[in-house]
Amino acid sequence: MDGLGSAADPADSGEPVGLGAVGRAVVELQRLLAALGVYDGPIDGEFSAATAAAVQRVQPGAAAVGPALVQQLRERSAVVRADACARAAEAAERAAASYEEIAAVRRGDVEAARGHKIPRPTSLLEEEVAASLLAAARSRLDAAAHWARAAAVDDDRATRLARAREAEA
Repeated sequence: MDGLGSAADPADSGEPVGLGAVGRAVVELQRLLAALGVYDGPIDGEFSAATAAAVQRVQPGAAAVGPALVQQLRERSAVVRADACARAAEAAERAAASYEEIAAVRRGDVEAARGHKIPRPTSLLEEEVAASLLAAARSRLDAAAHWARAAAVDDDRATRLARAREAEA
């Protein structure tokens, strides 16, 4: 006895298993139900209420699971497994193609770098200082443009006032 049943296990005899049954047949049943996505309980070989609920999802009204239902579950599980393998293969092919594209671009970058003398990379701190100096210069230019426009308006206003005074005199 292996803790999951005896030599008279229903898996060997082909007898139906139901609520309360324990053994290898129940382990196989739980694995098949899990593979189909209708059972998420433990694979412990005990035909519990959770196992019975999963059986009801695939075969409404079934009180016990016989060899015919187990065979149907095996076939359905094989189809699900084959579909999952096909999807995994497609995903692997897409990933490999993406990797090859990235590798080709990288190889091109390396070849371009070998053909040109590339200046040493600057540190992040140097880049931050340069960006800060550039921003400060832009700010000063914007301020200068603002004050130039303001001065032009003031000059225009001063010119009009001077003309108005001359006209009054």
